[in-house]
Amino acid sequence: MTVFPEFSPFPLLMAVPFAITLIALHYILFSPLLAYLEARDKTIRGARDEAKSLTDQIEERLLDLEVRLKEARSQAAAVRKEARDRAHLQANEILAAARVEAEGKVTEATTQIAASEKAASAELKAQTEAIAGEIVTTILGREVA
Repeated sequence: MTVFPEFSPFPLLMAVPFAITLIALHYILFSPLLAYLEARDKTIRGARDEAKSLTDQIEERLLDLEVRLKEARSQAAAVRKEARDRAHLQANEILAAARVEAEGKVTEATTQIAASEKAASAELKAQTEAIAGEIVTTILGREVA
């Protein structure tokens, strides 16, 4: 019994076309495919890096715009507050002037009413005395001095 089989050149002869096929496939198929995949990977990485860069720039610009917007809003609020305060001051001035004018008119009207009251009172007193004299003359039938 032999432990080792006999040597046969057939497997070596089959290995030669297999090796030639592998070498041909390496140059014809695998090298161009690997070069294409590598170029594609570089392109994808470049695009991702560019997209990340653009995203970072956009975020920076958005933050800048938000800061500007806050400043603009605060300035607008300050302008509105200033205008509102000015309007309140003008309204208070107008109201104060109107009060003074109204108080003057009320005082003048009160003075006129008082004068009219005195005049009416004096006229009524005179008329009352005249009517009383007529009544006494009519009742007594003679004039009273």
